[in-house]
Amino acid sequence: MGEFAPIKLCRISEYTSPKYDLMFLYEVDAVVDHIIKTLLIRKGTYPWDPSYGSNLLDYLFEPLDDITIQKIIQEVESTIEKHPSVTQKQIHVSVDEFQKSVTLDIYLTIGTIQRRVTLSSNRETREVKTVVY
Repeated sequence: MGEFAPIKLCRISEYTSPKYDLMFLYEVDAVVDHIIKTLLIRKGTYPWDPSYGSNLLDYLFEPLDDITIQKIIQEVESTIEKHPSVTQKQIHVSVDEFQKSVTLDIYLTIGTIQRRVTLSSNRETREVKTVVY
């Protein structure tokens, strides 16, 4: 059998897509996927680990002032800090009062690979959409 370099196939996680087939994510994508899932699960709702999750969803739908925006940033930072493989992070929060939406752009560096995660929340419908670049 030949070598699989330069792709490192370690810590592969399993993910079920909406079509119910299995997709395998490489290490970087698994870390990003776990960060997103942790951010979108409310603390105290995961039955086997009540400390798992974040309070992000509570803050996204609060009246947005400087204090709430700071709490949003702190929630994202504390979730990312649980992943030692993330070497750099930047978090940008933008508020569109006209559209009644909040957008978080999270820039992550894992090893030499960079990912951008965008979380967009609609304050009227209380929906959150996620895109990874």
